[in-house]
Amino acid sequence: MGQIGHMGLSKENTTPFKQVLFGVARRLGLDPKINLQQNVADALAGYIAEHVRRAWTLYQWPELCPTERRVYRPEWDADTVYAEGQEVWDCGQRAYYRSLSDGNRGNPVTGIAEEPSGLFVEIDVQEAPEADASADWVRVTDLVKLIVWDQPGKTRIGDVLEIWRDDPERAKRPRTVPFLVTTAGIQLASDAPDMVWINFRLRPPEFKATPWKAARTYTSGEMVYFSDGECYRAAAATAAGESPATAAAKWEWQPVPRVLANYATIAAYAEALEEDGESDKASANFNKADSRLADEMDRYNVQQRQSAQFSVRGR
Repeated sequence: MGQIGHMGLSKENTTPFKQVLFGVARRLGLDPKINLQQNVADALAGYIAEHVRRAWTLYQWPELCPTERRVYRPEWDADTVYAEGQEVWDCGQRAYYRSLSDGNRGNPVTGIAEEPSGLFVEIDVQEAPEADASADWVRVTDLVKLIVWDQPGKTRIGDVLEIWRDDPERAKRPRTVPFLVTTAGIQLASDAPDMVWINFRLRPPEFKATPWKAARTYTSGEMVYFSDGECYRAAAATAAGESPATAAAKWEWQPVPRVLANYATIAAYAEALEEDGESDKASANFNKADSRLADEMDRYNVQQRQSAQFSVRGR
């Protein structure tokens, strides 16, 4: 069905959005198939989104905090047309190169070699093999070491938790790399290695109960609720009829992590009760939701030796 995109979650680790939405509706005494009005569904979707986002960022859920190897520029691609000054990463040379001309297409960096097998612990630009001179590319010696938030073909980065010089799965004591978070991306010092490992939190999903319509076109960023019971965000402009089923590359699936589904259902229900003025009942259900979330954290702490950082809302 839809493309996972930046979320990096599998269906096995998630709960269908429809199940959460209908669960909240039923707690409110509504039959989702008969008397769940669109305006009510829209409000509930907003509550679900709010509480999934809250729980998402309260704790370092392992399935939501991957570690990935990253470089600072896109890898050289034979089919891409490069303008003068554009920079690329060449995995064969393990170095960065800058285009010397416009319309630079299909011209490999000189001395290109096969990509080394396996992962390497650390790469420094001065250790890369030497290459012959090129009329199309020049080795970059003044690289600005910035990792943009949305690197093409990579998982979209949310909160940065840690950056290492070494592969943390292989090194016993991986060395950390200082970094600065900016609006443009993650800035590293000039003496940082040419490749790093980043541990980060995935971006929280967004939810809407507005159904996808075949006759409509959608702009990038718009949200829809599709017939499979899931929500999708347009990753690019779509033509009429291009759905998450027929044009998967243009849509990003917005998953509800299974570990957060129960909490989000109860908390969204409590939010609806509070909106209706039932403060006492709402408070009891907020506490119940927080208790369920704490149980999930305890399960990770005991079984996987994670370290929880969590505080209840104190209602």
